[in-house]
Amino acid sequence: MPDAPIAAGILFVAPDGDILLLRRSDSETTWPGHWNLPGGKADEGETPDAAAEREAHEEIGSSPGGAKKLFDERLTPRGMVFHTFVKPVDEPFTPILNGEHSGFMWAGLHQLPEPMHPALAKVLNEKLGDKPSKEARQAFAAWCREETMAEDFASDAGNWVESDHPRDAEENSPGQAAVPGPKSVMSARTHLTRKRRSNATSPKAIHIRPKRN
Repeated sequence: MPDAPIAAGILFVAPDGDILLLRRSDSETTWPGHWNLPGGKADEGETPDAAAEREAHEEIGSSPGGAKKLFDERLTPRGMVFHTFVKPVDEPFTPILNGEHSGFMWAGLHQLPEPMHPALAKVLNEKLGDKPSKEARQAFAAWCREETMAEDFASDAGNWVESDHPRDAEENSPGQAAVPGPKSVMSARTHLTRKRRSNATSPKAIHIRPKRN
């Protein structure tokens, strides 16, 4: 899809697997009030990596954490190729929101807020399953930090294949393609254990900006 417009975003992942979500302002023309990751369309000539970083700085004021890893790449219904990166952080941080968003939260993958942006909800469900267990969430966070081997996921994700999860371009051996195409990136769906806990706690505090008169 060389001629398709590019878009990109970053899932910031805490050590326990919680992810940073932003609530789109009610004044936004697309998906107002929905929860999504920081991200957007790339500028002309901009790479997905650079676009993801720029969008993070614009929407949350910074882009803290370790090295990014490509988590998903797919063609959207609007004809853009969206690149979803994951980026580990040492602890949840407070983003500085711009006008595009009215709130944020660090949410567990097993108890995502509603309404979720449908594209992000689909990616998370396909890659990690619905309501992944605590062990699966911790394994995902470890993979984001590159502290896991294939067998770490194998106990909770039957068909996880480490080789299907490419590293950044500089980590590839000479002569290897930096990133496989969208059909091969994370192609093996990870069916994580779907445990529903009756005593599950509520998502961490949601921070919503008060409306101005």
